[in-house]
Amino acid sequence: IKKPSHPAKNGILNRYLLGKIDKFENPQLKSTGPNGQEWNLFDKGWCSCNTQTLFGDVTILNGHWFPLHYFGASHTNIRYLNIIKPMMQDLLLLEKQRPVLAAIDLNYSKIETMLPDLFKNNAYVNALPDKPTTTKGEKQDFILYTNAFTNLHAEIIKTNSDHELCLACLNFEFA
Repeated sequence: IKKPSHPAKNGILNRYLLGKIDKFENPQLKSTGPNGQEWNLFDKGWCSCNTQTLFGDVTILNGHWFPLHYFGASHTNIRYLNIIKPMMQDLLLLEKQRPVLAAIDLNYSKIETMLPDLFKNNAYVNALPDKPTTTKGEKQDFILYTNAFTNLHAEIIKTNSDHELCLACLNFEFA
């Protein structure tokens, strides 16, 4: 048995494609890391799938947004807002089609500022408590759900990773 060169600690990895993948427009930023190494901004996006349950169809989405702060950029810059807006519109369109459950690493703490339309008219609710989700003490991870769910319990559990384990127990109440 060959030992892996990059073992995952307390992580969940998925090597099977469960649905459709959408990549966000990559702004192609470059920076210098803390040890002088060159950093390039990698592609980010989300994977979504529609699944059938006994109570109806549900969209499940797992997303990852650019860590712009490592590249001296801000989510409030118009250049990035033009990339964020289609992401928000896609989430709103999904919500109109069927119930949605979305886990997203935004690499940004102010989700209500970054994706404000998601919270207008209660289209989406954030399941997680207002606590840090990274070892650096920042809240960057979110579990969002539409009104077909109710949040029974959510917690953030310490791990050996740079992000904590975010869990939510939701009740599905499809009409």
